[in-house]
Amino acid sequence: KGIFSSRQISELAEENLPARWLTKNSFPSYRTICRFRISDEAENLISKCMNQLTKYLRKNYYIDDVSFIDGTKILANANKYSFVWRKNIIRFDKLNREAIIKLLHDMNDVKYLGKLPDNSDISTSELDEIIIHLENCLADLNYQIKQNKKVSPNPNKQNRRKLKSIKRKLRFRKCKQMEYQKR
Repeated sequence: KGIFSSRQISELAEENLPARWLTKNSFPSYRTICRFRISDEAENLISKCMNQLTKYLRKNYYIDDVSFIDGTKILANANKYSFVWRKNIIRFDKLNREAIIKLLHDMNDVKYLGKLPDNSDISTSELDEIIIHLENCLADLNYQIKQNKKVSPNPNKQNRRKLKSIKRKLRFRKCKQMEYQKR
């Protein structure tokens, strides 16, 4: 019914027949309802009941840690908006992999990576290797920039800026890829 305050619950228990049935024709005051809601005993009792129910359902193979229903993915600790469509996970993972390939092509345009995988099936370990390679290239560029301070405009600084941007984006995409694999 969307009633949350103790006073409104008390009033509902007096006026509504199904609510009277739930309270066995007793009309608790709002103070009693409020004391019940904040009591540690009630919280512990509810927590124990939920744990026992979950154990029973897992023992009889009614649920597992993650349940798929009609393409939805509902986590055990889900709140109102935390379900995830499985098709969206697959679609976003594909888009993420395409973005990674585009970043690697951009990196090739800067001429710092020799080989580029043909397919979009790149593992996180391969991404780690690419990021390490980028860090080495950035260290080389920093050394070259220190050697040639007087050059203006310095193409090494432009390349360094581009590589830093690509490295930051690749790290973000790697985190997203790990998140999609976890789901």
